[in-house]
Amino acid sequence: MSDPGAGRYSCPWCRERLDFMPDLCVSTLGDVPRLTCNTHVRNVAPERWWSARADGYRVTFNGPLEVLAGPPARRLQVYTGRIPQPQRRIDGYAGPDALNVSRSSGSEMGHAFAPSVALLAEVNRRKRAAKGDEAALVEAWRWYEPLFLAEMRGSYRTHRATWERLLSWQSVTLACYCGTAHRCHRRILAAIILPKLGAIDCGERPTSPNPSTTTTTEARP
Repeated sequence: MSDPGAGRYSCPWCRERLDFMPDLCVSTLGDVPRLTCNTHVRNVAPERWWSARADGYRVTFNGPLEVLAGPPARRLQVYTGRIPQPQRRIDGYAGPDALNVSRSSGSEMGHAFAPSVALLAEVNRRKRAAKGDEAALVEAWRWYEPLFLAEMRGSYRTHRATWERLLSWQSVTLACYCGTAHRCHRRILAAIILPKLGAIDCGERPTSPNPSTTTTTEARP
């Protein structure tokens, strides 16, 4: 059984849209199987789980799981932080699990989680035009967030191996240059997107004064 509209599915408990789905999903077993998010699958008895494979926005339900197993024992712990800039006397986080997800200086892996050049340029233009006007900044963020989510849906389909590599790690700190995480793509990734794939949002890292190491682009499993 397949459904070409899988992108419209939402978890029956939290109503989160299931736009980001791993290859092996779990769903409630009833008259019609229903997908759940990785968090609320625990509300369903294991004997009522089905296996489902997601490919883009198409989901195929394969039938009841033959081997019943709970969610993975190890889940990626996601932190966020600011990239330190010693030359400008700006503190930040420079631990061994830091992954630079900025568009300007991120690695090839980090670019899979960064906004496009065009989107970044336009949101920065809108923020500059706001000149500190909170209402205008809020409006700029409301414009930006859904477009960034759409870009990440495309990235998830195009760079699937990169996403799976990240999810296999024990922890990561997503780092970019924004001064705060309040309106920053690193928090969208950590608080909205990656938890849908089973990761745990652990919040913003405290800054480390005068870091002796530079931000790495390779987090360790």
